[in-house]
Amino acid sequence: MRYFAAIPLALLVTSTALASEAAFDRVLLVRQDIQAHNSFSDFMTGLDFYNGWGETPQNYLEAMKFFELAAHGGHNQAQHYLGFMYYKGLGVTKDNIEAYKWFYLAASNGDKVGIVLKITLKELLSDQEIIEAESRAQEWLHTADLQ
Repeated sequence: MRYFAAIPLALLVTSTALASEAAFDRVLLVRQDIQAHNSFSDFMTGLDFYNGWGETPQNYLEAMKFFELAAHGGHNQAQHYLGFMYYKGLGVTKDNIEAYKWFYLAASNGDKVGIVLKITLKELLSDQEIIEAESRAQEWLHTADLQ
């Protein structure tokens, strides 16, 4: 089940409304609000698949897809869930470097669980592995900004 909350932007604004700078600013705010709401909806759908809630069967691959969508929208809890899935090997091959990358991103976005998990996993990694994980995180941020 997918939580749909976005209203097509074209329905919210006509081309004439874009003529003024104030109207354009309002459009940007609405767009940011829609994106944030979609990130939350994607995260909640991911949780449905992660936990197998209600009529949704547990499916880690589907959960990962929705967590990745939410993570691209800046949802920090989705980021720490992705890290945990890589750490435990849930739906993916266990990968502590990829797990640390996601914990690093979640922590950088203020997620308290991400902060704790990052610190905990850091003790298990070599300096080279930490450098690799943080490099992957920076690369992901750069790629996410381009989309």
